[in-house]
Amino acid sequence: MKKSNKFYVYLLLDPRNPGDYKYGKYEFDFEPFYVGKGCGTRMYQHYCLSELKRCRNPHEIRKIKKILAAGLKPIPMKIKNCLLENIALNLEKKIIKAIGRRNLRNGPLTNMDEGGRVGPKMTKKLKEKISKILKRKYKNGEITHPWIGRKHSIETKLKISMTSRMSQKPQKKQSKKTKIKIGLSNSCAKANLCNSYLFLSPLGIKTIVDRGLKRFSKEIGIKLGIIKTLIRGEKTKNKSNMGWRFIKILKHTNTGIEKAYVLISPNGKNIVVKNGLRKFCIKRGLQYTNLIKVAKGLRFQHKGWKCKFV
Repeated sequence: MKKSNKFYVYLLLDPRNPGDYKYGKYEFDFEPFYVGKGCGTRMYQHYCLSELKRCRNPHEIRKIKKILAAGLKPIPMKIKNCLLENIALNLEKKIIKAIGRRNLRNGPLTNMDEGGRVGPKMTKKLKEKISKILKRKYKNGEITHPWIGRKHSIETKLKISMTSRMSQKPQKKQSKKTKIKIGLSNSCAKANLCNSYLFLSPLGIKTIVDRGLKRFSKEIGIKLGIIKTLIRGEKTKNKSNMGWRFIKILKHTNTGIEKAYVLISPNGKNIVVKNGLRKFCIKRGLQYTNLIKVAKGLRFQHKGWKCKFV
């Protein structure tokens, strides 16, 4: 069944009034009191407590409440299944006309209108209003969520797991070519993340960029796209590079450029650490992030230690 052919037309019958009810083509063993169009479990939702509170049809509510009070439930019955929405709406209209409505005094149905209409769609403003009201009610404790204090049984958990496994598609084995392509793309992505670049300023000073091109572009006041064009080796228009030149991509490791730090201990000793600051911090009982903040100038010292980038 296609997704578009998911609709059906249904009837609700009164179990208190058995008999032979004939309306042209249609014959029923119990008195019909409602005709509707829906999909999924729509025909079973009419006698739920939430639906009874929300429903605006007083005739239908009274009828269902009387049936429930007698210890019975309305009998749902599908007339036609696997329909398009337009066809289902037209069929609903025909059946309501054939049986007749109570408000027109020509039949037993509790339908308020002739049918064949799609319900109004909620606007964004209305949705926002409803969400705000519900949030406020949940906060104040006016409403409690229906699933609070409830848990799925073992049987339902097994059913959910089985359905999820059944819905999973079998994974196709990738060919060697695709594996090589994926590997290359991943390696390129990693390289781009940890690259460090060497630029030449308008004054002729060499500057290393290893903390991100976006930050560098903001510091200089040049657009990021122009910096990328310089790295590609393309020419920029109207001297938008402001005299900056790209020299080369420096050697990079997994953590970016090979960095060196000068650490000053609380005793005043200078210690040079090359690309192993984390291990150094673990041995001395220091925090790596705090020392980096000291090196960037965000902190004055960390446990008496000072740090500088080389």
